[in-house]
Amino acid sequence: MEQIKQPVPKEHHIREECGVFGVFSRATSDVASLAYYGLFALQHRGQESAGIAVNDDGVFTAYCDEGLVNEVFPKERIKQLGTGNIVVGHVRYATTGSDRKRNAQPIIINHHKGRMALAHNGNLTNSYELRNRLEQSGSIFHTTTDSEVIAYIIVQERLRTPSIEEAVYAAMGRIEGAYSLVISSPTKLIAARDPHGFRPLCMGQTPDGKTVFALRGVDLCIEKGTFVVVLGHNGSGKSTLAKTFNGVLLPAGGRVYVEGMDTCDPNLLLAIRQRVGMVFQNPDNQIVANVVEEDVAFAPENLGVPSEEIRKRVDDALAAVGMSEFVRHAPHLLSGGQKQRIAIAGVLAMEPACIVLDEATAMLDPVGRREVLGTIHRLNREKGITVVLITHHMNEAEEADRVVVMDDGQVAMDGTPQEVFTRVEELRAMGLTVPDTVDLLDRLQKDGFNVPLTALTVEQCADTIVQAMRGN
Repeated sequence: MEQIKQPVPKEHHIREECGVFGVFSRATSDVASLAYYGLFALQHRGQESAGIAVNDDGVFTAYCDEGLVNEVFPKERIKQLGTGNIVVGHVRYATTGSDRKRNAQPIIINHHKGRMALAHNGNLTNSYELRNRLEQSGSIFHTTTDSEVIAYIIVQERLRTPSIEEAVYAAMGRIEGAYSLVISSPTKLIAARDPHGFRPLCMGQTPDGKTVFALRGVDLCIEKGTFVVVLGHNGSGKSTLAKTFNGVLLPAGGRVYVEGMDTCDPNLLLAIRQRVGMVFQNPDNQIVANVVEEDVAFAPENLGVPSEEIRKRVDDALAAVGMSEFVRHAPHLLSGGQKQRIAIAGVLAMEPACIVLDEATAMLDPVGRREVLGTIHRLNREKGITVVLITHHMNEAEEADRVVVMDDGQVAMDGTPQEVFTRVEELRAMGLTVPDTVDLLDRLQKDGFNVPLTALTVEQCADTIVQAMRGN
């Protein structure tokens, strides 16, 4: 008899989109600071809460709270975590409810074979079933996450296996779904992901065993006034690359130059950030004031720009993004697309030569996406501002001057949209899609139609198909 699964109530749906980070050092050191910078680089994967657990020879010191990484972990908090040789870190997106602090990670579990710290990204398809079984056997849950389910399953297996590695392996046979895990036992750091590799998990090591490289051998030159789109799957290195452009992240090897200025030179950092403005995924995390004009004025005020000049910059920036009529509005009353345009205006008020948008359209609806894309294309076209757009939406690359595809921390492709998107099978092998128009033409080509794959817009695609049908 076929078993019919009852639908899971909406309030019980659990989905997690997070970032995990772990470091194993052969010697006791300030691993908490390494975790801080690792989580900072992963901030785009989780902006609800952050947490770090330091393991010093089996003694765990942990702290988690709501907020961005730099808010949760000021320098004093990092010092309080102390030194150790293993660290696990986590950033989390809002998921299922209001108990946001309670659901912060890493999760610390105590059992008679030792302690364990676990950070998890992903979601389980059998979480609800496993949780019911665990509760019936006496487990008491303190969160509403899949992560605690995984932790209890690993502990169950650890109590009947000789090692933590075997326990994790056995647990992976019981949990189903897409996930990546970083786990610290008293003496070991273990990283694992689902058998299908749906969730990103990148691992690397320097000769001293401390640093993980997200980018390897990247050699790019972004020409002034161009519109460049950077594509890649989660974990490919595209957001890490973006953060090197204005010194949010500094290269562990090699150099990044902005108009001849080295981002590793602390004396040049302010000048670099005035030339390269960053717009992030969630505009709420960039908007700091209660009135639109005050928010746009925030950066120039902190740069010491005279009041008269600030007024002009605010007016010009709001006009450039089409938001002049909202000058006295409260940002929290605006739509997602409008908020993102305000965030762009705040960057424009610094008069940058380049704007880098890191997944800036990911959280927007189609209308908001069109608003933001229209704005940045107009700024590029009319004001000559260099634009670097990090995105996973293939269609956003159709009108770019150049497309760069990242894979495994390296540049896999670099060319015009037409040059890149004709390499359909290579893109699919990297886990990427192609624009809908190219996908349609590729299917027609495989069915025997003589159609090129260079038509990117709907109009171009329609013309190509009509011509092919006439030719047949």
